[in-house]
Amino acid sequence: MNETVVVAIISALGLVLASALPAVLVQAFRRENAQDHATVRTRLDSIDAHIGVVEAKVEHVQYGLGTHLLEHQREESDDGDTRRT
Repeated sequence: MNETVVVAIISALGLVLASALPAVLVQAFRRENAQDHATVRTRLDSIDAHIGVVEAKVEHVQYGLGTHLLEHQREESDDGDTRRT
């Protein structure tokens, strides 16, 4: 083969590789990014579910505390003494 043809073929292969490599890397990074987003979404959904449970428990305690304070107010108004027996 002629030296010019060999250089042209090597140059063409170099150009193909140079243009294909960034495209392959971008695709790989996009795939990894999509997987990362899916993992984060799953964790956020889990956190959201746990927040709902905590909210329900806080509301329950808040209601119980409010009822307890009302009992103390009633006791105080009944006999003027806030101490429990």
